[in-house]
Amino acid sequence: MDNTSANLTLEAMMAAGMHLGHSASIWNPMNLPFIFGERQGIHIINLEHTMAALRRAAAFVRNVAYNGGIIVFAGKRKAHAQMAIDAALLSDQYFVSGRWTPGTLTNSRKIFSKHYSYAKEEAKEEQKMFKPDLVIVLSPLESKTMLMETRISHVPTVGVVDTNCDPRLVTYPIPCNDDSLRGMRIVTGVLARAARAGMDLRRERLIGAVKDHETSFFEKEHARKAIPLSPELLN
Repeated sequence: MDNTSANLTLEAMMAAGMHLGHSASIWNPMNLPFIFGERQGIHIINLEHTMAALRRAAAFVRNVAYNGGIIVFAGKRKAHAQMAIDAALLSDQYFVSGRWTPGTLTNSRKIFSKHYSYAKEEAKEEQKMFKPDLVIVLSPLESKTMLMETRISHVPTVGVVDTNCDPRLVTYPIPCNDDSLRGMRIVTGVLARAARAGMDLRRERLIGAVKDHETSFFEKEHARKAIPLSPELLN
């Protein structure tokens, strides 16, 4: 099943190991509200909080896409980098894979890769520089330079936060085991589909607006032609 924030279940999240945090000895105290307890020296994440945070983040992502915003998926680890690319493909948005180049936002010198830039026919096309409206960070603890720039540039962020990561690093933290590939795919899938849903709703709204405009124009034109001429004009 293609997971969305609406059909995702706690059972599926637990099966993916999204509840397994890091060793209790390296935890970040700011995560205390998200921690259910401790088992064999490992912190257990409260998946009810994860579910709520994921739904909140998905709603924000959908709203950004609906309003025509630019969304960037960023993954630094090798596995996360591929997930960022896959999410960009699914949502028709942008990605940054691997190392973040310092100054990407603050100096506007780095150009993000559009998912279709891999196509040969698009390879030579000049790419436009832009400022994203949202960055989804899969590895916040390893992306502090990026997050510092988003904060300076006033760009909101969504991030997957394990128990050893400060949730204050991102605007919308999602408590989750960032070492679980299945869990990370669930998160990126939900967020990518939220972006796609927002874009689809925006497209439907724009098409509807065009149709309404055309209908209004033809109705006015028809009414104008239907107005009878006065006797004075006929003489």
